Amino acid sequence: MGCLSLLVHLDHDPHCDARVALAARLAARLDAHVVGLATVGTLELDGPFAASRAVHDAATARDAAAIRAAHSIDRFQTLCRSQHVASFDAEAVEGDSAQALLHHAHTADLTVISQARHLRDERHFVERVLMHNARPTLVVPRDCPPEGSARRILIAWDDSAGCARAVADAMPWLQAADEVALRIWRRSGEPGEAAIRHRLEGVAAWLARRGVKTQARVAEATHAIGAEILAAAARLHSELVVMGTYGHSRWTERIVGGATRTALSHAKVPLLMSH
Repeated sequence: MGCLSLLVHLDHDPHCDARVALAARLAARLDAHVVGLATVGTLELDGPFAASRAVHDAATARDAAAIRAAHSIDRFQTLCRSQHVASFDAEAVEGDSAQALLHHAHTADLTVISQARHLRDERHFVERVLMHNARPTLVVPRDCPPEGSARRILIAWDDSAGCARAVADAMPWLQAADEVALRIWRRSGEPGEAAIRHRLEGVAAWLARRGVKTQARVAEATHAIGAEILAAAARLHSELVVMGTYGHSRWTERIVGGATRTALSHAKVPLLMSH
């Protein structure tokens, strides 16, 4: 296996350190390369208002953003060194944060962002990255434990294409994990239990052929699936949850599903998600 590459979103959010530190720990375990990406916005100077006070104010704001980006990069480099990451670099680019991150994600094996607070812009950023990222996304909770390094992993299997991609994308970390729990949830009395169990056994066998030993179980769901996933992660002391995400059209908007939204809003452990 060649060198993996992790892309980390850098900003002046107080929780940026948590996402960088986790990415650094994951990279150090697998000798991966880490790229930090900060954005400084754009400034248009064309048109009849180029000399106006508005442009001056915009330029001042952009300069301030550039200073914050430089600080974020310095902090990123310090954290990578403290975690003994052998290979890392960072850059500041112009443009919309989500768009820039998605563009750079095309050449990364994993994109690392933070869980959104209850702010519309932050939720939109996270969902936009999840829904349009061609590569897997790692969503780091805002109160992420400082010592986690994905040694205990929960796979929340739902037999969807997104989940299958997430498991394949997580393979390097699954192969390096100490414990991997494989779960699928069904409602009490729901038909097809034998078929579900047989399917899960097939997933476990596929993982075993890849060198991943799992503890596979069909679990009964008494609450919403998102809540069941998070409860299982807490019960198993999981340091990473692997799951798919999905969207559906509502007029012209793409939104994530209920289980995904619950996990994104309330997770206490990192989520590795693919679409």
